[in-house]
Formats: sequence, C-alpha cells, structure tokens
Amino acid sequence: MLLKAGIVMEIKERNLNIDIIKFFALLFVISIHFFLYTDFYNIPVMGTKMFYAVILRTLFNICISLFLLISGYLLYKRDLTPSPSAHYKKIIKILLPYFILTVITAVIKVNLIKYGYYDDKIDFTWFIKGFFDFDLIKYAWYLELYVGLFLLMPFINKMLTNKKNDTILLCVFIGLTILSTITHKPVIWLDYYKDIAPLTFYLTGAYIAKYGINIKFKQNLLLFLTALFIVSIYNYIYNYGRNFFMMGMSDWITIENYIVAVLFFLLFINREVKTKNKLFVGIITNIAKLAIGVHLSTYIFDTIIYHNYRAMAGYIPVDMKYMLIIVPAVYICSILLANVVSIIEKLIYKIFNIKFYSASKVNEEKSNPV
Repeated sequence: MLLKAGIVMEIKERNLNIDIIKFFALLFVISIHFFLYTDFYNIPVMGTKMFYAVILRTLFNICISLFLLISGYLLYKRDLTPSPSAHYKKIIKILLPYFILTVITAVIKVNLIKYGYYDDKIDFTWFIKGFFDFDLIKYAWYLELYVGLFLLMPFINKMLTNKKNDTILLCVFIGLTILSTITHKPVIWLDYYKDIAPLTFYLTGAYIAKYGINIKFKQNLLLFLTALFIVSIYNYIYNYGRNFFMMGMSDWITIENYIVAVLFFLLFINREVKTKNKLFVGIITNIAKLAIGVHLSTYIFDTIIYHNYRAMAGYIPVDMKYMLIIVPAVYICSILLANVVSIIEKLIYKIFNIKFYSASKVNEEKSNPV
C-alpha cells in the first residue's frame, strides 16, 4: 500500500503535459534515425512516397528542440542558491546513467564487433576516449550539448529579469543564432553565432513559462500544420531530383525548425491534459523519467535491429510498414534497458547515500527535463 501511495503521489507531482512532450520527443528521435539507417539519403527526392517521407522527417527533426524548450520551461528559476553545489551536484543525474550505459554499450560492442555490427578499433584508450568525448555512444552528442547548458544554466537564468528585457533578449538571440537559416545558404544575415542556437531554444522555453504565449487550440493546430507543410514543401522542392541535403534549412538549428517546434510545444503546454487512465499516465511518466536512458539506449538497439534487417533484406527502403515495425521495437527495447539502468542508479545512490533535493524542491526535481 505504501509503495502504491508513493507511486500515485509521484505521478501527481509531475507535469503530465511536459511528460507527453518528452514521450513524443523520444519517439521523434527514434523515428528520425529511421531515415538515417534506410535508403532515404541515397535516392533522389521525387514521387509521392518521398514527399510524405520529407514531411515526416521535417516533423521528427524537432526532437532535440523540444528537449531544449522543456529545459528552459522547467529550469529558468535554477540558480546557485543556497550554494553552487546544490545545482552542480545534480550533474550526477546526467552523467551516471551515461556512464552506466557507456559501460553496457562497450561490453556489447566488444562482443558484436566480430560479427560486423561495429568497426571500432579496440585498444587500451578506446573506452576512456569514447566516454570523455561522448563518442562511444554515437547519439550522446546531445548529452554533451546538455552538460554545457547545465553548467551555464544559473548564469543564463540571471539574464532573465522582466518581460520587456526578456522579449528584447529573446529577439536578439533569434536574430543572432537562427534568423540567417531562413534559406539553405545564409546570405541575408550574419550567422557567426549560429552554433549557440541551443540557448535560443532554452530561452524560448523559459519565456513561455514566465509569460505564456496563449493561442487557442484550433488556431495553434492550424498554425502548426501550416508551418510543417510549408517547410516540408520547401525541403521537397529544394531537394527535388537529387539526394536529400541534410544541412542548411534541413538542419535542426534553423528558424523553420524553431517555428514548428515552438508551435508543437504550445499545442500541449497551453492546455491541461486530463485523464483518469492511470495506466496511460503511469506509462508516460515512466518513459519521461527515463528520458536520458531511453535516448542513449536507442543507439544499441538501432544498430542491432537495423543490422539484422539489412542482413535479411539487403537494404531497408523508406516505407511506412518498416517504420511501424522498427521504431516501436527500438522504443520498447530502449525503455526496458533504461529501467534496468535506473535500478542500478538507485542502488548506487543508496550505497553512497546521494541525495539531490530537499522536500521543498520535490516538484522541480520530479519534472527533471532530461
């Protein structure tokens, strides 16, 4: 009974809207990798099938943007009080699952290299180098990005003061980091600061949390679908007759991606999600809590599943029937492994008596963005 009560209390403390967005963000991460492992980038963009594929890729491309929006939305109040260690100690919650999964991935790689799954060269420095440059797990580049954001977070938050200041600040960041990406080649505006665009997404999430951007649901949905369609059409026309160009307007750090991501984010954040289905809430909550573990676990299962599919079929075409089989399989397997990693984490926390928050900060921590 106590365990059941604890689970119910934890679910009530979480932000279900944010958890649903996390669910979709993880789904989009796995889905966009489908295009990476199939023949999408190796065949000319033309025809109905490729048109729909471009639309889906444009949608899935907002995955990382959603995580950054969530971070800004939840953590814009984070500072260095009562002490710097109160904030920086929490980096363990990011790096510990990464370390555990790096060890698991290394063990799996060592055993699968002889079967042709990987082409890594194993030596004494392989694991150490792979861990510290976030390269042993190829999808860990986002975690590298997030660690930097986490270190800067208290100081970024200090830039936020009042609505007038914050509006100007956000406009400046948009202008400096992503406005130049309105075309595939930045010819109309400076693009020197494009690489710090993740801060623009973070600040946007913070701005939405502080002041709100209220759009009626039907209007929001219409704007989102219109933006998605226009960007997809542009990508299709630009790439028509040749292989899909992954950079430029097709990258995730673009004004087009920014607009689509923010409109998708607002679809959920501006309205209260009500449901009495405890199973649904429990599943969504569990997945959201394990976002880091699920994200990193997908690398292992992507490799294994796509490798075996290729071994059987020779190649994997861009076809919805394959996506509907592979993507859920990767997602489910990654969730299961992430739960195992979570159990190991809790055991380590218990052994070393590691605690992260006082009772007054439970809500903030239960809604951890990663």
